[in-house]
Amino acid sequence: EFHSHVYELGELASAVELTVKPWATGPKLDQVSHSRHCILFEQLRYFAYSIVNRERELGSFESFMRSLDAYAYNHNSFLKQGFSENLPPSSIRATVKSVGRWTWDRYTGDRRCHRGAMQLDGSLSLTERQSLAAKRTNELRHKATESKIRAACRQLQDQGKALVRSAIATLAGVSVRTVVSYTHILTEVSQPATVSVLRPAKAAPGARGQVDSTTQQTAPSQAANRRAPGVQSGVHQISAVPQGLQAREPLKREHEDGS
Repeated sequence: EFHSHVYELGELASAVELTVKPWATGPKLDQVSHSRHCILFEQLRYFAYSIVNRERELGSFESFMRSLDAYAYNHNSFLKQGFSENLPPSSIRATVKSVGRWTWDRYTGDRRCHRGAMQLDGSLSLTERQSLAAKRTNELRHKATESKIRAACRQLQDQGKALVRSAIATLAGVSVRTVVSYTHILTEVSQPATVSVLRPAKAAPGARGQVDSTTQQTAPSQAANRRAPGVQSGVHQISAVPQGLQAREPLKREHEDGS
């Protein structure tokens, strides 16, 4: 379909789905580029690592070995790579037998390794993992674009300039079309920031001096048994002035009646 709009790389990247390799780290062929046997051995063992668990669960040792045998024969193209000739069939069979037997009997793999940043379950199919990885990549790219546009808006505001889409696109390194799709950020940064001031709550009138009714009161017998600090015996303690109407009556002196 032909159109007049020219897309930027950032817009095209959002529609690209990256292919997930069957293994996290591939064979280091640069270190063994001098030997055909070593090259085939490195390629074959990594391929065996990637399919052995699936073959144990769904296949058999025979199907596992057939897959290795087909892979080895398909990659026996050393004549095209600059070598004098390809490996003979006997060398291929020996390499397949060695790699297949050891991988099937001993290789388990650390399930915590080579599972990517998402730590996906190893039981998921390759298609499911690719779909989840592409979704995560798009989310990260979306957040990164938001951060760029938000930072560009803040920079223009600090300079006292208007939030023009073309200026935002230039500072953020994206297209104007991309800025238009993130209009919610422009609305967000244009709103004045509100600061809530927390003040201590005022006490209700007459609340001072009141005792919480839920406070547990001390039993009279327990209060009588307590001693004031510095007093040896409760006999020498002076009772408090009674409250209520009796508090207004003057205290009678001892022997006031003349007795």
